[in-house]
Amino acid sequence: MLSKGWTIVRSSLSRSDLSTITMFMGTVYLSYSAFYVSVNVPGLSLFIGVILNSLFVVLLVVVIKSSLEARQLLKSQQRAIYENSIDALKPAINLKLRIMS
Repeated sequence: MLSKGWTIVRSSLSRSDLSTITMFMGTVYLSYSAFYVSVNVPGLSLFIGVILNSLFVVLLVVVIKSSLEARQLLKSQQRAIYENSIDALKPAINLKLRIMS
């Protein structure tokens, strides 16, 4: 949720973003549950381990992509604030950019 910019770039997430986050959380939960249930079955445990590792790679890509998009949005907001000389917002936008770096 942080990589999507929630509470930093935007105050709410869209319905599709929330659905995607819920889907990923459910997938991680089910995968871990399957892993711990199949711990005594070597072949199945290996298969679930491969699925978990693949899921982590997908999550890494999604988080990096979302973070970069949120950072770009912050940079464009920073540019607009500096171009319009809105001094009151300069410290806040700089802090937000440091958080997303």
